[in-house]
Amino acid sequence: MERCDRLEAIGEEIDEDKLFYDVDGGHDRKKRLYGSGSYGKRIRSSKGSFEMHREQYEDNNAETKVEIENLKKLVETQREQYEDIQQKYEDFQQKYEDTQKKNVEFQQKNVDVQAKFEQLAQAMNVINTLSEQVKIFIK
Repeated sequence: MERCDRLEAIGEEIDEDKLFYDVDGGHDRKKRLYGSGSYGKRIRSSKGSFEMHREQYEDNNAETKVEIENLKKLVETQREQYEDIQQKYEDFQQKYEDTQKKNVEFQQKNVDVQAKFEQLAQAMNVINTLSEQVKIFIK
């Protein structure tokens, strides 16, 4: 009651409902005041109760703002990670396409080399045949 005396001494108005709410110990999970019966309904709808709900709202609002900021940071971090992964995928895709092109070029060169070896083999056969004919002619 010291607080009440001090408030009265400086001319402040005492909110008896808020005082009762504080002394009574608050409310249960269903927002009912402990041991108040029908009186609790009147207190809950009074100005003091509104002030308590406003303060609770402001606390919840501040917590919600912090959570929102944290979620925004998380979303930004995940967006950056996604962009990084997307860039790595695009780089990998480009390297894969370049490798495929080089593989096609290599296969074409391999076909060209095989064709030249076949021409060389045919030329060697012609040379061997001519060499045999020269030997026969010389004898």
